[in-house]
Amino acid sequence: MKFTLITAIFVTLALTATLAEDTFSVSQALEDIISLVAGRRGAQTPGRNAPGGRSGRTVNAPHMYQLDPRWKNEFLGNSRTTIGRAGCAMSSVSAMLAAKGIRINGQPANPHTLNQYLKTHGGYAGDNIVWGAVRGLGPKYQGQITNKNQMVNDFKSGKSLILNVQGGGHWVLATGVTDKGFTVMNPGRSNPKDRNFYSFGEVVRAAIYAP
Repeated sequence: MKFTLITAIFVTLALTATLAEDTFSVSQALEDIISLVAGRRGAQTPGRNAPGGRSGRTVNAPHMYQLDPRWKNEFLGNSRTTIGRAGCAMSSVSAMLAAKGIRINGQPANPHTLNQYLKTHGGYAGDNIVWGAVRGLGPKYQGQITNKNQMVNDFKSGKSLILNVQGGGHWVLATGVTDKGFTVMNPGRSNPKDRNFYSFGEVVRAAIYAP
């Protein structure tokens, strides 16, 4: 255990030094180290299948990395907060729209096109997304829930779930469900297979959209 902790600290320092220019990336790196020390990292190893058997519906959502150079420096609404720093919720919603084949002003749905749309449709309160502002594009926001059984039932019924994870500090799009949790599109990771599963215990709440 002592060796593991020392190794974790060394890796943390190395990652922090490498990624110090990006606060969001540092927080993700620290989460990986905490998961490693806690013995949970195996379930989130890139390319590894999610724990538990898959159950029914799968959402084929494109990966929308919020730190993509094409949009990471755009401001959320009229704030001075960038997509790269705090655009996980909006990026997850853009992936949801793209998975449904919805276009925005004739353009493919992505963090850039959705951000531009939200700016002119009352889509922000400060730098926070107004969940119901995408109603004009089709999906209808139905509120947020914390009951995990209801989340599973809603997902299986065809609704879209934007999951709040990491103690409430991050949002991801649910793409599938197993008997242990949700597979996700994680906008905070450049590799689509990295940290693409969250157990039910790691999910704080879910924003629900009707088809």
